[in-house]
Amino acid sequence: LVFIPHEQIFSFFQEHGSDLFDYALENNIIPCSPLTLFAVLAVVRKACDNFTLEKKSHEILAKIEQFKKQWLMYHKSFEDLGKKISDLSTEYDKISTTRTRQLNRSFEKLEDYS
Repeated sequence: LVFIPHEQIFSFFQEHGSDLFDYALENNIIPCSPLTLFAVLAVVRKACDNFTLEKKSHEILAKIEQFKKQWLMYHKSFEDLGKKISDLSTEYDKISTTRTRQLNRSFEKLEDYS
């Protein structure tokens, strides 16, 4: 930014020195007068805010992706644990019913010999 502190000088350059303004803009130099300085600074501020917001958005999206990955791993582990508990429950039922009955029958047969 090049600040021209007098509005009339700025207007004179705009009217008679359009080549100067073109050269400045081609070289990423923005001439500002007292009236335009605030507007240009507001645009620069908004651009900085937007850049910061975009950067934070990418960080948030990356964290959401990490969370999604961890959630899927948790969900799979939880399902695996549920299957193991179900298998264990089935095995317990076998032992507590079928095996217990078979052992009781065998024990009763042994008692018959006593």
